Amino acid sequence: MIRRLLAPVFLLLAVLALDVYLTSRVGVSWRQDPRLLQALRVLVALVFALAWRLRRGRLAWVTAAAWLVAESLRSLGSYGGAPLEQALVVGLAAAVLLPLHLAAAAWLGEWWVASRAGLVRFGVLAAEVGLLAFLVVSARGWQMVADALQGVRLGIEARWPRWVLPGLIGNDATLDAYALPVLRLGSFVLAAVAVAWALRIRRTPVEAGLLGALVAIFPATLRADLTLVCFGAAVLVLGVALVENAVRLAFDDGLTGLPARRALEESLAQIGGSYSLAMVDIDHFKKLNDRHGHEVGDQVLRKVAARLAKVRGGRAFRYGGEEFTLVFPGKIAVEAETAVELVRQAVAGEPFTVRSPGRPKKPQKGRAKRGSGGSDKRLKVTVSAGVADRNERRSSPEEVLQAADKALYKAKKAGRNRVAVAK
Repeated sequence: MIRRLLAPVFLLLAVLALDVYLTSRVGVSWRQDPRLLQALRVLVALVFALAWRLRRGRLAWVTAAAWLVAESLRSLGSYGGAPLEQALVVGLAAAVLLPLHLAAAAWLGEWWVASRAGLVRFGVLAAEVGLLAFLVVSARGWQMVADALQGVRLGIEARWPRWVLPGLIGNDATLDAYALPVLRLGSFVLAAVAVAWALRIRRTPVEAGLLGALVAIFPATLRADLTLVCFGAAVLVLGVALVENAVRLAFDDGLTGLPARRALEESLAQIGGSYSLAMVDIDHFKKLNDRHGHEVGDQVLRKVAARLAKVRGGRAFRYGGEEFTLVFPGKIAVEAETAVELVRQAVAGEPFTVRSPGRPKKPQKGRAKRGSGGSDKRLKVTVSAGVADRNERRSSPEEVLQAADKALYKAKKAGRNRVAVAK
């Protein structure tokens, strides 16, 4: 997932390398071409509309923040300004605000654009528009920002000599300092830590997209003339994240994290050659649900799904309810039976501990609390499975799946907690 989201970032690096080559050879650069700003506006509008339709408020919010940056740059072109003013707008709007918005979006819960929370967050963006407009047209605003930056510069100079940050100083005599580069880099580092930590906790396409967008805008923290290109790549990454998230919602099971039945049907429609299928069922799951409740049943489903996801040579899908399907491309029934048997033994050999309300969610702390006299319950969970492969008698995936289901019925009839193979 993360590799697919970072593809636009690699494209950005290739485009930048081509631009450097053309600039050095021909002396022509398209980075300041007005058409690039128009293209960014169109891209922002498309991604925002997609986020609105898919009800992904966080991605709509950061996309709108990117639009804010683009319009800030448009204001720069309309009002003109000295090099200091250009550096201030680009540094504050382009390379400082958006990383912080990405960090905030990584930790905010999901929300609908038109909800009260959405209106509040977009109200913050509106306030930022007003602030940036004030900075562009007001001499007093520029003076306030210049005073603030001078304070940052003096603080940096008081703690670090200039040689400590040689790559951030630059040669712009108008700035006569490195306050802006340090602010850009500082906001990026802060946002990178926040987004990476959020991705570590919730490995979803949204968090991965926020991290990819942050990586895409990194060059803009060092060079203001790369802002439009970098922000275009960032918005493109957010668009890819939207598509990935939609695919995940459509094809993955929300409870177990496994691919769902629709994904299984897509996989079976594309499979060819020799293969085997296995139908796996949790034994006595209805009784477990009735006796211990649906919350415990959900814990059992997640536990078994985690084991099935590690099956050797196959891929696990949630078929529905307490049933799962394992697909083994290129495997005959005997080979698939061996892999399924190992999973069955692993499930049966590890007693299931029901998580008590006060038990820590972290595995290390949870393991430390086991056996300490707590109120956690221990249950015996087993699975039964039926395996079938493609042969002359059953050539279609539907026939193979039906044969595996019949073999599962035989395994359950024979006493459960076993694997049966279709003849």
